Amino acid sequence: MLKDKINFKKIIYYVVLIFAFTLPLSRAAISLFIILLPLLWILEGDFQKKYEQIKSSKLLLAILFFLFFSILSITWTEDLTLGMKGLRLDMYLLSLFVIATSIKKEHIQSIITVFLLGMFISEVIAYGVFFELWTFKNATVQNPSPFMMHIDYSVFMAFTSLLLLNRLFANHYELKEKLVYVFFFLTVTGNLFLAIGRTGQVAFVVGVFVMSIIHFRITLKSMLISTLLLSSIFTVAYNVSDTFKVRAHAGLNDIQKISDMNLNNSWGIRVAYYITTYDIFKNNPIVGVGLGDYKDQTTLMLETEEYPYLNINQKNL
Repeated sequence: MLKDKINFKKIIYYVVLIFAFTLPLSRAAISLFIILLPLLWILEGDFQKKYEQIKSSKLLLAILFFLFFSILSITWTEDLTLGMKGLRLDMYLLSLFVIATSIKKEHIQSIITVFLLGMFISEVIAYGVFFELWTFKNATVQNPSPFMMHIDYSVFMAFTSLLLLNRLFANHYELKEKLVYVFFFLTVTGNLFLAIGRTGQVAFVVGVFVMSIIHFRITLKSMLISTLLLSSIFTVAYNVSDTFKVRAHAGLNDIQKISDMNLNNSWGIRVAYYITTYDIFKNNPIVGVGLGDYKDQTTLMLETEEYPYLNINQKNL
């Protein structure tokens, strides 16, 4: 049979390599690969083995349950447009099943390396925009994100920084390789704090502590390394990047407003969602409110007399 002559594992490996490279460079390519990879995975077959692999992984089972419940919740959501948008983003997780069951462990590092190469190209473009060497699409000096929204880009940069930090902590890379990783780490972390996305910056801080604990366990050494690294990065960023300085002061101002229960700011809106989540869950404990209805339900909760102490303009939700 033709199927028996096709090496689907090799095809999937090369497709995942291209996917990893284009992940930070093209949103259209991501949509293509999110469809292509599951199709190749199905054509590959060997479902019994894949079933056993998925069943033995608590993480994959949790993701599978999450995806199943997300799809199911579309049937009772009222805001179908927002629900389908959320479901489309959730479908990106399907690629994890392909990688976990069809990619050999020894290929993971090469996939990460190709992803880092794609991020490096993205970073070069971003720095060129920041230093006004060229223009690129909708990227600006204030927001030099070349291919995606600033929040998404900041998360990608934080993830890249942590991947590089992991390689710097590892002991199986040669000195010349580590020098390259040090340079890349400094530039991508610098880019992270030049951008306006605070989500990635917060993720980076948490990730550094987690990475230190993974490599050095919970010790005085791990805490010192994390604190010194973050202190150095934040000090340099605050003194070099006007964008980071402005965003840092804005964040402190948001925190002050939140302490006064004024939630009319980006962080305050998140707090409003956190506060109302408990009552929304309490009123809908079994199936929730549907993937696309969280905004409408939060608005309804704020219109009740349960939260008279919150000062928030519901149009900002």
